[in-house]
Amino acid sequence: MKNKTTILNIILVLFTVVVVLTAVFLPEILLKKQADKKTAITTIAPEEYYLASATAIAIDASSKLTATDRINLISGTWESTFSECSISEAFLTEAEAVDLAKEQIEIFVENKSYPYSIKSSYKNWYSYETKVYSYKDATFNTYTAYLWEITFTKYDNSIIHTILMTESGTILDARVNENTYEAKSLLLSYNTSNVDIIFGNPVATINDEKIYAYHSKIYGIYPNVDLSSATIINAYSIVVRESSAISEKYIIYQYSTDTHYGIGIMPEQLLN
Repeated sequence: MKNKTTILNIILVLFTVVVVLTAVFLPEILLKKQADKKTAITTIAPEEYYLASATAIAIDASSKLTATDRINLISGTWESTFSECSISEAFLTEAEAVDLAKEQIEIFVENKSYPYSIKSSYKNWYSYETKVYSYKDATFNTYTAYLWEITFTKYDNSIIHTILMTESGTILDARVNENTYEAKSLLLSYNTSNVDIIFGNPVATINDEKIYAYHSKIYGIYPNVDLSSATIINAYSIVVRESSAISEKYIIYQYSTDTHYGIGIMPEQLLN
């Protein structure tokens, strides 16, 4: 009887050892086998992987566009498609865009080429509404520039400004319901000390400032900008140089309609 008990105990001990060893080593063996099996097989990555990668690349590339790159996409100098989009798609927040527009307009106000400041104060409080348009390059569909349309309305509804601005801070069009303003030349605003701020590019400079008779050629190229019945007050040709090798020519202009005064900028090559 004693021998039977001893044998049974030995069997139980051996069984326990086998169970413990199996629990310790079997998962590792199975995992290694499964890993070896997967690494030996070539499979096609799911479509979602490529879409996510392409989106990330496009966002990164778009965030690095220069001020002039953005103008070229928005103006159509580079072939592009545009649509209104969600504010969340843009790189700036709504608050950042509004503050930037106020700062940029102030440059023109200080040089008397724009009539009214939109910086808020006790007697100069403005509400605002915003829209954002995305412009994607039509060739590679990789680069996107965003155009902000911001409408500022004075608290008593007496003054309404509509600002079109790139995310670099370049004012492409600004108009206000004032048609009798005796403006100073825009060239006073686009001087060497201001141009890097206006274009949001620290290496930008201006040269070769000349007055041309472009009045009859300028037309509205931005959303909700109709210059078909506008009178062009002044138009100037400027060269914006980002580096020693890169330069862009633009027309800056002032205009009036029966109800509005405005300023704008467009690539010179669109008029050729």
